[in-house]
Amino acid sequence: MAFKRTPRLKRTGRRPNVPIATHPSSSALLAKAGFRLSLGRTVWHLIGTEGTEAWLEEFARILKLETWGASRADKGPVRKLIFWDGLKPSSDSTRDLLPWAGSAGPGSRGWVRQWTNSIGMWTHPDNPDVVLEIPPPDSHMTAVDNMIKSCYAFFLPVISEGGLVLHAALIEKNGQGVALAASGGVGKSTCARRIPAPWKALCDDTCLILPDGRSGFQAHPFATWSDYLWELSRGTWKVESHVPLNAVFFLKPAEQDNTQPLGQGESSIYLCRSSHELLSVLMGFLDREKVRSLRQKIFANACALGRMVPAYWLEVNLKGRFWTKIEQALDQRPLPKKTSVRPEE
Repeated sequence: MAFKRTPRLKRTGRRPNVPIATHPSSSALLAKAGFRLSLGRTVWHLIGTEGTEAWLEEFARILKLETWGASRADKGPVRKLIFWDGLKPSSDSTRDLLPWAGSAGPGSRGWVRQWTNSIGMWTHPDNPDVVLEIPPPDSHMTAVDNMIKSCYAFFLPVISEGGLVLHAALIEKNGQGVALAASGGVGKSTCARRIPAPWKALCDDTCLILPDGRSGFQAHPFATWSDYLWELSRGTWKVESHVPLNAVFFLKPAEQDNTQPLGQGESSIYLCRSSHELLSVLMGFLDREKVRSLRQKIFANACALGRMVPAYWLEVNLKGRFWTKIEQALDQRPLPKKTSVRPEE
């Protein structure tokens, strides 16, 4: 499956172009079986219909998803996420996969198209499955953009379960997860790249935060899609993996490294802001009432996270030893509260 190349802005000091790769010989078989993604209480079964197979295989490679049918016990409800080329005449095999099979079309069975942009998300009030209507990509950039927007289908249930999507790098040391939150260009990627062993950088742009079902939160790494948009790398991220979230640090450029604790109210505000940065495009697709409801859930979840997980300003010199300040803050942080974390109803 070949995509037309699109012009790209000149970037200096980067690796050479690396386009999206696909494997047509195996794509149809893998996509028919599907892929598994477990996030929080939800297990997703990703299935590609005719015309989306190679694209889905590459999407699954980037997120390091296992093929469906691997020997694993499901710990939550299974929801199908079906990728459908709505512009392509459906074959019998495709029609059988769609949840409105046998009807005159999705609208005749109560299915509603949530978005009106390049991707349509079909949902039904009485069916947990989701159908993503993916237009055929005509370029590398369109293929990656479709992947970015497809992730919104995962993000909404994360928020419904009491979690957040943060514009943050995720680093880990000895089982302690730390989120480094900041807007683009502040230094998340630089910090993740400079962190020394035994610290590990799990991702450098986006992480998913979910209640762990006990009294805290767990953090999942997520893909740096900008690297694919600008063809900078072919990195992969095992998004099912997670670490306990022990602290959140909001980056602030400075001449000297330092940390300052944040109160729960301040922490909640900045957590909301970080989440809104990543979801602003999604909110542009939703009607006013859905945006209002989504903002309310994000705020409630940010308040719960702010109560449970300590947060700090991290004044960082990108040539300094900022990680020593993180380690000092972790050693001095208060013991976690024993309040249960519950998703908003």
